[in-house]
Amino acid sequence: LDSSADRVHVILDFDRTITAFKGKNGEPSDECHDILFRHTVQCDEYQKAVDDLWSLTRHRFGVLAEKPAEEQFALLDWWWDAAHTVMLQHGIEEAHVALAVKRANTLPRDGALEVMRKCVDKGIPVLVVSAGFSQVIKEFVRLHDPALAASPLLEIHANHMVFDAGGKLAAFDEPVVHSQNKHFTYKHIGGYFDKLRAAGRDRPLILGDSLGDADVTMHLPRGGGDAGLKIAFANKHDADIPRFLAVFDAVLTGDQSFAFVDRVLDVLTGGHGVAVLSGEAAPDGVSIQAN
Repeated sequence: LDSSADRVHVILDFDRTITAFKGKNGEPSDECHDILFRHTVQCDEYQKAVDDLWSLTRHRFGVLAEKPAEEQFALLDWWWDAAHTVMLQHGIEEAHVALAVKRANTLPRDGALEVMRKCVDKGIPVLVVSAGFSQVIKEFVRLHDPALAASPLLEIHANHMVFDAGGKLAAFDEPVVHSQNKHFTYKHIGGYFDKLRAAGRDRPLILGDSLGDADVTMHLPRGGGDAGLKIAFANKHDADIPRFLAVFDAVLTGDQSFAFVDRVLDVLTGGHGVAVLSGEAAPDGVSIQAN
């Protein structure tokens, strides 16, 4: 894959990609929904509604991966709608978001924000595509790197909360983004990709921790996203590495840092072929797609 800094753009997931798999207390980190479920409205009614939602989710989902794709998709549509409804019914306020992010059991993955900052400093656009919430993501980045959060080269495509004049949550913008509909990203924000393509940026570096993250450029016009690289963070010890390697070019096992991503980015932006991505040269904890 031949590339250079003026051809690369970066697309990455947020939860447990930009953020570490383990949080401040060593337990699995809070994801975006957890942050707003656990750290905003402090009342018994809200917590009961959240607990009831999770109980119903376990009952309805079962082992989600074993269900047909259409059924999985429908269940995820249901869950995101139900989760948003719970939030709307219990008075979340805009002022709650920053405090919730600060309280959350969530940390940046080692090196993630530094690599993102390195990209924007080199003029490389960075797009976060997340099934979480745009305000939570922006506040998390602002908390840890205000200059990165303010960069015009950082874009966020996620579920966007709409607050009324009094600062109370009133609605969610359409479309809903969930973990298995990221293949609709071009349909939702095609203008962003069209501008990149017009500027000659046709080498996406795609980063994520779930199989659906690999689909983010699926419907780009030919040549707009099929010549990129995809790197996965397989955070869990029992992750199905062969399934990841079926859709990603490289898979990092465990709660790894962005060191390998940084190395790949240096090669890409240096205008060299990515010979570094060979199975024989793979560092410990990195699996490379055979082809």
